[in-house]
Amino acid sequence: MHELHKPPGETCQFVCAQGCANYERRPPSCREFACLWLQGAFDADLRPDGLGVVFSLTPAPASMHPWRRYVRAMEAELGASTRPKCAELIRWLASKGEVVWVYPADGNRPDAKVVIHYPDGQSLTIDPGFTFERQLAQIELIQQGATPQEAMSRFPPVPFPPPRPAQEWLRDRDARRVIERNKPIPALQRAFLALREAGARPPS
Repeated sequence: MHELHKPPGETCQFVCAQGCANYERRPPSCREFACLWLQGAFDADLRPDGLGVVFSLTPAPASMHPWRRYVRAMEAELGASTRPKCAELIRWLASKGEVVWVYPADGNRPDAKVVIHYPDGQSLTIDPGFTFERQLAQIELIQQGATPQEAMSRFPPVPFPPPRPAQEWLRDRDARRVIERNKPIPALQRAFLALREAGARPPS
């Protein structure tokens, strides 16, 4: 979050027991953020504060998904993504053609991992060094005056393993059939179109 100079994966300084200690003066990035529940993609009983996980959409290159997006699931409580209701929701999203990246609540730990769930039923555990957020954090540091070497030192990339390219998981017949029908979950598609209209651009 560039307004607060908060790198990805670090807990916000304003997090408190009630939620946000700076809610009335929160920056535009917070004011404009709308999770999938707020955008009407999920039923009332799937509120983030009940699930312990916040689901949102993020633009992505076509090499990652033909729909040029992925679903980001951010744990608010450690282990919440593995609870039955949330795990079932993640499986359902993947079965409908979505790629779901699950970020742990303890993402500040050096050994924290991101789990990616694919439409072909497979999952992959990767190091957070491969996330787009790590790349964006490097860019922000450079924009603030750091050298590329300093940015790489602060947020070093991790070379293994990388996310799976779309051409690999599309070899699965059922996954390919879902994608080729080109009928994303309507509520998610509306949310993604709203994201694009707001000026979001897929990373190149």
